[in-house]
Amino acid sequence: MATGFLLVIGVVGFQLNQFLETRPIEVVNNGEVAKVDQDDPALNAPKEEFVLGEDALPESKQKVDMTAKPQAVYTYNCSDLVQTPKTMEIMCDEEGDDYIADLVWTSWSVKGATANGSFFKSSCQIRCDESMAEYVRYPMTLKLDQPVQEGKIIYFTNALVSYKPQGEGSSSEIIFDPSFLHKISTAVKR
Repeated sequence: MATGFLLVIGVVGFQLNQFLETRPIEVVNNGEVAKVDQDDPALNAPKEEFVLGEDALPESKQKVDMTAKPQAVYTYNCSDLVQTPKTMEIMCDEEGDDYIADLVWTSWSVKGATANGSFFKSSCQIRCDESMAEYVRYPMTLKLDQPVQEGKIIYFTNALVSYKPQGEGSSSEIIFDPSFLHKISTAVKR
């Protein structure tokens, strides 16, 4: 089972890498698209050996500038580098999966970010067509933290969604890494 999962991740990473190689890197900032400097040293750092499935996904070893202005801080929404997104997908590869939307940001800085919004829980247990999915909406809080810096770009690597399902006494949490696809793409390029 684990080998099959790693094979799928490897194929997805390879396909993602091929896709990314054919287009310029874009940064989406509140709906505006800006080009990332292809000569940024972080994008052209020496490659190191990485074996998908055997090694941890790579992260920048560059020290994070904790004095950076909020305009230098991003998160990933799948493969898009964004600031204060209105929506975010949790499992970027599947239609009909859970997602978060209606995000209203109460804080955004290099130390972390917090938003209130809606968590849409899908009825799909395993992959299903989005048209077949039914969603239940829950109020939720999203917290982003654990920043990483690559060149001049700082992005969060941890997301915590807290929501309370109706009729349940305690809150539920979902933790995910919004930069996961970026890390896979970086690993495959190495």
